[in-house]
Amino acid sequence: LEAYGRVLKVERKALGEEHPVFANTLNNIASLYRDQGRHDEALEAYGRALEVKRKTLGEEHQDFTVTLNNMAIAYRRHDRYEEALEAYERVMEIERKALGEDHPSFATTLSNIAVVYEVQGRYEEALEAYGR
Repeated sequence: LEAYGRVLKVERKALGEEHPVFANTLNNIASLYRDQGRHDEALEAYGRALEVKRKTLGEEHQDFTVTLNNMAIAYRRHDRYEEALEAYERVMEIERKALGEDHPSFATTLSNIAVVYEVQGRYEEALEAYGR
């Protein structure tokens, strides 16, 4: 984490905080927080990374969906299932347009949605998502 802090300092000085590279570093820090169980800090960093990516790359860019998917994982691990579903469904919409429904990433997102339904006891919806 200390190393990432140094990276952010250099990127902030060289590129500014509104640069996609800076946002990618925020995404990586957020994932580290998430994996440490520091969910609030993870969600805050993912949110900031998404803001920058939305402004600089747009919501249809693959880097945006990567961060949004990571945020959905953090929501799921923090038992915030409805927010996880909203994020996964947005990822799925973007992937459907950009990649099509036959792409492996689209299938992975459907599987992630099914997992959330399953954890919530929404078994019929989980089976439907798995079967798509």
